Formats: sequence, structure tokens, C-alpha cells
Amino acid sequence: MSRAMKCLPRFVIAVTLCFVQTAILQAPTADAATRNQRAAAQRQPTLQQVMAKHPQGGAALTKAVLDLVRRNPKLAADVASASKGASLAQQTALGAALGQASVVLAADPVATAAIAAAVAASPSPVQTAFAQGQATATRTSSGEGGGGSSSGGGGGTFTLIPTTSGAAGSSSSSPQ
Repeated sequence: MSRAMKCLPRFVIAVTLCFVQTAILQAPTADAATRNQRAAAQRQPTLQQVMAKHPQGGAALTKAVLDLVRRNPKLAADVASASKGASLAQQTALGAALGQASVVLAADPVATAAIAAAVAASPSPVQTAFAQGQATATRTSSGEGGGGSSSGGGGGTFTLIPTTSGAAGSSSSSPQ
């Protein structure tokens, strides 16, 4: 038997061990990525946590829900479900958040469809606040804000303007 033939089994074993070692070393990388994704998801508040933190509704709830829906438009359905058991102040804030989210995410047809379906399944105060939130976000993004303090052309910059229940008629204009 030649010397090369005697070394062949050692060579095969060495190559096999290299492949096994590479596979073992790469597995933790995938696990680390999964752990990082889970950790990031745990740092983000859930809709239930946000609603519990803001039982009185208001601009803070609107902003928090807007942030959640902007990150994940599929949460719009959860917002609709949560609104059914929410107080009137929370429903108003949820509707305003969905209205503002629909303007911010207008370029995404999937997000727009998810928000529209959620609003259609929501109670009427949410639908009313949705329309007000949508109008407010549209005015703000186009530089037509009521305060007259628009500096620069808002292109894509959206300022949260709180909508409150009972103030719906204060910005309407009557034809004369």
C-alpha cells in the first residue's frame, strides 16, 4: 500500500471534522439573531400595555398607538378589537391614531387596506375620530396647520395634533 493510500483516511476524517465544526460554529449565529429579534420585540410595548398606561386616552395614547401601527400596520385589527371594550376617550385616541397612521402609511397599499378594514369594524366614535385624525394629519403634512407656524415644506414630516372628543365642531367652517 502506498503512502498516499495510507493518508487518505486521515484526510477524509480531517475534512469531515472541518465541515462538522463549521456547522456547529454557525448554529449559534442563527440562535443569536433569533434572540436579538425576540429581545427587540420584548422591548416594544404591546397594545394592551399602551392602553393600560393611558386609561384616560388623549394625545399620549394617540401617539403611542400611532407608533405601534407605523411599525406594524397589521396591529390595526388589534386596535379595532381593543376599541370595542375601551372608554370613549380611548376610542377617540385610537381612532385619531388610525387616521394619522393612514396618512403616514398612505404609500403602502397593504397598510392602508388593513387600517380601512380595522376602522370599518370599529365603533362609531373610533370612525369619527379616524376622520378627524386623518384630516389633521393631512393638514399638518401639507403645511396648512391651524397655528400658522409651518416652517419649510412638511414633505413627510407629520406632527401629532391631538384630537379631543367634543371639539369636533370647533374647526368647521360654514358656507355663507
